[in-house]
Amino acid sequence: MDRRSFGDYPRRLEIDGSPDGVTFAPLFAGSVLTPFASSLVEQPVSPRIDLRLPPAAIRYLRLRQTGRAVRNWHWSVHEIRVWE
Repeated sequence: MDRRSFGDYPRRLEIDGSPDGVTFAPLFAGSVLTPFASSLVEQPVSPRIDLRLPPAAIRYLRLRQTGRAVRNWHWSVHEIRVWE
């Protein structure tokens, strides 16, 4: 996450996975505030959000920002890394 976008994170995130790009199943749904805050302690200049997803045979991921903030905050993705 870039320093200029400190408040730029999803307030609630849903991640779905799919083997074919048509049928999606939920892998994660919830707040990312705890992993984000933990990362701020370790890397205050460039925090990250690390999420462990359940094992699944998938080829496609769909990320959706489903939460809202009181202020007009936005969310953008600077970088995504996925490990098998």
